[in-house]
Amino acid sequence: PPAIREGDYRVVFNGQQCESAGICTIAGFDITSDNQLQAEYSLYLILFVMVLLVAGVMMFNKISMTYCIAPIDKLFNIVNHFANDPMEKLESFEDDTLDELNELERSIRKVASLLQVGIGLAGKDTIARVMRSTGDINPIAVGHKVNCLFGFADIRQFTDATECLQEQVMMFTNSIGYIVHHSVHDCGGFANKNIGDAFLVAWTGKTLEERIKHVKMVERNRELGAQFSESELEMSARDKWQPTVGDNAMASLIRLTICVRGATHITELVQNEVLQRRLPGYTVRLGCGLHVGWAIEGALGSQKKIDATYLSPATNIAMGLEGATKQYGNLLLVSQASYELFSPFVKTKVRRIDRVFATAGADPFDLYTYDVPSTLSVHPDEAPTKAMVEHVFDYPLAVTEEFKKVFTKGLDFYIDGAWPIAKKTLEQALTILDEQAKDDKNLDSPDKPTLALLAFMKKYDFKAPDDWEGCRELE
Repeated sequence: PPAIREGDYRVVFNGQQCESAGICTIAGFDITSDNQLQAEYSLYLILFVMVLLVAGVMMFNKISMTYCIAPIDKLFNIVNHFANDPMEKLESFEDDTLDELNELERSIRKVASLLQVGIGLAGKDTIARVMRSTGDINPIAVGHKVNCLFGFADIRQFTDATECLQEQVMMFTNSIGYIVHHSVHDCGGFANKNIGDAFLVAWTGKTLEERIKHVKMVERNRELGAQFSESELEMSARDKWQPTVGDNAMASLIRLTICVRGATHITELVQNEVLQRRLPGYTVRLGCGLHVGWAIEGALGSQKKIDATYLSPATNIAMGLEGATKQYGNLLLVSQASYELFSPFVKTKVRRIDRVFATAGADPFDLYTYDVPSTLSVHPDEAPTKAMVEHVFDYPLAVTEEFKKVFTKGLDFYIDGAWPIAKKTLEQALTILDEQAKDDKNLDSPDKPTLALLAFMKKYDFKAPDDWEGCRELE
């Protein structure tokens, strides 16, 4: 029928002789409803397939994001973050679903931590450059010039301790290194090198640069005769004291000195029978030198082995100052350049003990010390509450103000070449300190730097040489 579409109408023939004999039965059927039902089923099937595909895509995307893309992206961010700032502590992320990825992330963090500890701040640019580069690793590059405040600490009689302690010497050295490193890091510095019995530490960066700039500005204005009001100058009073980078460095050396004395586990180690038989009454002592100057920061070595360090005459002077502590009989020596970085409050605590020059032809400079009492000790575990920057300068000194005044007069006579008067004045200072030490256990008598000056003048029969210029070479 015309009203029905051809696809909705079916004709059925009945009989085999329809065409030959013309006898057959013909029937027509309207199958519109069947076609509609089949179309509905097909539509449902398409919708089901579409939903299945969308769900599959979403599920695949979620799985790939969870187990592949997100972990890789996180690992990439960790590496990229480390390349941008190798010294910054890597952030902690939540654990992944896959244990393998957690292990990989932990491995990356361990390698990064080992690089930070092994190469240190001096090698951060080398690490960053290698991480950002492609191709073969080439750690060699031009260094760059920076200002550094160097501290050099050395364990006294380390060779004897090594021979006597044998296997325990590693525990001995690392116990001391732990105190040295924590003392320096807690005071804003960082450890640069461990050289067996010695430690090179440093302070650098924006804080030091600003302090050096401030010191130069004040000195320049004073040379021009400028007058300063109290608000423009730093205060020397304790309650108005703001620690400088120089104060922090001085505090760290004082802290490591008194904490090494107070470390009971180190004291127990050096009670070794062999060591005490060779060096009766041996106790651990560290000599320390502090000096500031320019340095070239970079990596030394080749593709086989590199050391991130500083090349500078300032490091040699710091080492020389430490070596001179044996000559002066004390544990801390500070150069004039480092002294200038101190705040007025800390400057009142240190004492000028000589005027020297590092090598022939070099400019002379004043030599200072901090008189730490030989009886003062603090256990390392108590350092955060008893040996931080705000604490160490409140401990009593090993000399009195009365002694320091007389000593300073004797030192001035010594520098001016009036050695007979210097001898008399310095001996008077020793007498004063000896009398005061009878009533104060914190005072150390006799004063070793005073004895060192008298011993030096005695070599010339207390008569200044004709070529005396008010200074001597640092031994």
